[in-house]
Amino acid sequence: MSSTAAEIDPAEKAIQDFARITGVNEGLAHFFLQDYDFELEKALNAYYRQMEKEGDSTDENDSDCMIMDDEKMEVD
Repeated sequence: MSSTAAEIDPAEKAIQDFARITGVNEGLAHFFLQDYDFELEKALNAYYRQMEKEGDSTDENDSDCMIMDDEKMEVD
């Protein structure tokens, strides 16, 4: 059986699907997928765990702060 243009390599399909689902570029999709033997579900789980971890670490530093000045301001 010969390969046709309609046939796509499973790894390439996984890269395209990963990029489409997550909104990342294909280079980043390839990065995550190669660590999980191009198994889309495992790579997606790893990606979302990583994004959650990064979100948690930035939330700790995103505290709202109000600086109060006790000195009365003079108005002309």
